[in-house]
Amino acid sequence: MERDLVKSLKTPRKLQYLQLEIVFPGIDDTTDASPWTSQVSWEAEGFGLPRQLRHLLLGCIIFSRMPSWINSSCLPNLSHLCMHVVSMDEQDLKVIGKMPELRDLLLPTSSTVTISNIANCGYFQKLRSFSMLCSMVQFRQNEDYSISFHMWNGEDAMPFGHKKDSEHRVSPTIMPGLEFLELFFFVRTLNDSSADCIDIGLECLTALQKVTVRIGCQDASVSEVEEAEAALRHFEDNMILASDHH
Repeated sequence: MERDLVKSLKTPRKLQYLQLEIVFPGIDDTTDASPWTSQVSWEAEGFGLPRQLRHLLLGCIIFSRMPSWINSSCLPNLSHLCMHVVSMDEQDLKVIGKMPELRDLLLPTSSTVTISNIANCGYFQKLRSFSMLCSMVQFRQNEDYSISFHMWNGEDAMPFGHKKDSEHRVSPTIMPGLEFLELFFFVRTLNDSSADCIDIGLECLTALQKVTVRIGCQDASVSEVEEAEAALRHFEDNMILASDHH
């Protein structure tokens, strides 16, 4: 079935909105349906989505890696992107960040990814909403005044470090239009890590209006969850805490 779907998408050149959902007979609400892992090649010779496409919502499919047609050349008008990618690297994230019209991004990933200098290269210039449902994030100013953007999966070596006193200087603006940010927070990092992972670095996001933090409570006690919530509120009092119990 998926193979036929991929073939059919070669045809509609004027398509501007594409959303795929999992629908089970007798179930009306599909929002909680588990995504399936793609078993066919979305990289077939000659495959490409219409350049006019503006909305691409493929959250029901898990891609093992970033498809090559996700870039500003193939999809120059793309404004909304939802895609679950298992393995991605810095170059993949940079490619997404350079898409000129991108305004809404939902990007679950199993990878730990860092863009080492996000401020000076024009990434995510029009982005208004960014949801990272599986990643803990941090914006960190480096010694050369550049800004590193980290997405951490909770399993790899943590890319965060201690924030030095010198880092409290004025930070350059990144993602200048970002109004909404959604991210994950692993409670166990409060006890298992010596890194300064609470201070996310939101001072770089000057247009930010709302932050939602999904708190991962796995292997944590009630008191540890409460401690994590209090610590997050201490640094970012505009966050909305949505506990995510597993």
